[in-house]
Amino acid sequence: MTVRLPALALLTGLAACDLDAPPPGGTSVGNPGKTTLSLARIDGMDLTAASATGLAVSTVGCAGGLAEQRPDDGRSLLDGDPLPLDPGTWCAVVVTLGTVSAAGHTPGTGETTPVAVELAPELPVTLWASAPVVVDETDTVLELGAPGWLDVTGREPVEGGILVGPEGELAQAATLELVRGTAWFEDIDGDGVLSDDERAAGPLATALRPPPTAVAADTGDTSIPVEGCQCDAGGARSPGGLLLVGLLALRRRYSSSRR
Repeated sequence: MTVRLPALALLTGLAACDLDAPPPGGTSVGNPGKTTLSLARIDGMDLTAASATGLAVSTVGCAGGLAEQRPDDGRSLLDGDPLPLDPGTWCAVVVTLGTVSAAGHTPGTGETTPVAVELAPELPVTLWASAPVVVDETDTVLELGAPGWLDVTGREPVEGGILVGPEGELAQAATLELVRGTAWFEDIDGDGVLSDDERAAGPLATALRPPPTAVAADTGDTSIPVEGCQCDAGGARSPGGLLLVGLLALRRRYSSSRR
């Protein structure tokens, strides 16, 4: 029996799952690590608050297995406590985004304009690692979006403020940029903040990366074990195509919601 994922889920890079495949073994060996969630810089806006609701973070084992963390709703993306990560060897992180909100104002020391951002992606995003990541007392940062994923510079205020909402004209493009810029970094100094040097070292996993070949090195198989299913990764070799599918699906959803 084969289950096809919804169109939006194609953005995650996971293809079809064979439910008849045997469940994979566990991966939890070592000491727990942690990851701090943060929202990347929005150009033209000084952030004072940022949060996510309906959020889930799952690590996907290279030898099978999946560990999920579901923080409380209203999770801060500026100064929140880190999430624990199960120890083990992981080949992907799946981030399920519900609603992402940010508040702040235009830059400056004089009179500023309030800015509010609220997007509702409501879709899972798979960040594939370039090589298996060993979590053993490891500190990481999971950054939603890349710096400058949204730019509100020069936007005209409406009723005294700048608003980017889930049904506004910027929603589709902003949501896509938020999704494809999301990445997982090593937090070398363990301070919960992504420094310039840590960013320059490159991400452990990104939304634009195909599954690592190391996943199938021992067996010669290209399937990725996910939650008891053998998920064929052969169709996930073209991230650009997956992003295009995601964009088309997002466009259809936002178009229908505004009719």
